Amino acid sequence: MVARLAARIGLKKIIHLIPFDAPGGVETAALSAPHIRGATFDFQVRVLFPGELTPNLWRRSLNPAAYLVWVRRLVVAAPDVLIVSLWRAAIIGVVCKRLCPSIQLVVFLHNTKFAHRVDAWATRMAVTRATEIWSDSRATIDATFPQFSQLRSRIVSYIPCAFEPVADPRPAPVFVFWGRLARQKNLQRAIRLFAAVLERLPAARFAIVGPDGGEGDALRRLCRTLSLQNAVSFLGPKSQHELPGVAQAASFFLFTSEFEGMGLAVVEAMQMGLVPVVTKVGEVGVYCRDGVNAIVIDRDELAVAAIIAAIEAPEAFARLRANAIATWSGKRTYRDDVLGNCARLLDGGVSENTLSERRPRS
Repeated sequence: MVARLAARIGLKKIIHLIPFDAPGGVETAALSAPHIRGATFDFQVRVLFPGELTPNLWRRSLNPAAYLVWVRRLVVAAPDVLIVSLWRAAIIGVVCKRLCPSIQLVVFLHNTKFAHRVDAWATRMAVTRATEIWSDSRATIDATFPQFSQLRSRIVSYIPCAFEPVADPRPAPVFVFWGRLARQKNLQRAIRLFAAVLERLPAARFAIVGPDGGEGDALRRLCRTLSLQNAVSFLGPKSQHELPGVAQAASFFLFTSEFEGMGLAVVEAMQMGLVPVVTKVGEVGVYCRDGVNAIVIDRDELAVAAIIAAIEAPEAFARLRANAIATWSGKRTYRDDVLGNCARLLDGGVSENTLSERRPRS
């Protein structure tokens, strides 16, 4: 009904297609602006396979018939701009562009590595047909499609919202992580690093927040092997609104991912006043500067020493914390950046001055 109304009154239609609405950086950013109606545009996020990411939903997401249904829906909707994130959406974007050449296809890249061969194939197919490539960071572009000029690629802010500092300003050996419990995040290294801190500081605690991405059982086994059951807690998934409550009692955000794009969780943690302890991956290695606003992990034993030194020197910890907060203060949000880039793509059909938000009618 919304699509028919938009067509009738001449609104430009913009659709951002994502595969799932499960917790994750892509979903968090996209769903921070799920439906925005302006004077001359209608912007919507569509989820291919909504709901809890169960094994049954995962199987459904591999059914070709589901993709044909979505292609038909989008051809009927005939958006002026179609933004696709991740390989499932990219496949649909390729077919829609072939059937409706007038659609301006935007491929949104979110990581410095492809998940598998199908991801690489689908994304490359979409990129070669895209009007533009958007990315969460320059590191992602450089690692995946460095051959595309600045004219065809754009860096889009990946900050869904501005969080207020909530973490305790007094340093304590309290750590937190939030994100998918997946192999990419290399939480086994984080747990082992934490165990080394616990040997020196018996009051240390580590809270792990997020849905199981295949590593949950292995991580719990490792905690039992290292006798960490009383020091490490698995809190399960939390909504974005619940994250500040998780961060309140902590001092450090422990992030040992093997590869990333922007690393949205690190950005959120820094805004909340947590000092990031991070591996130098993707864009995280650009905005996290060792000894300035973060502790960057090179060798684990050196990172442990730096953590303990920061806890034992409150003034040094306060400087790290203040610089972490200042890193993201006043930055443009995802919503504003996406809409601004859509305005530019639509060639003046939508200007940034007309992007005043109105609550859409159901």
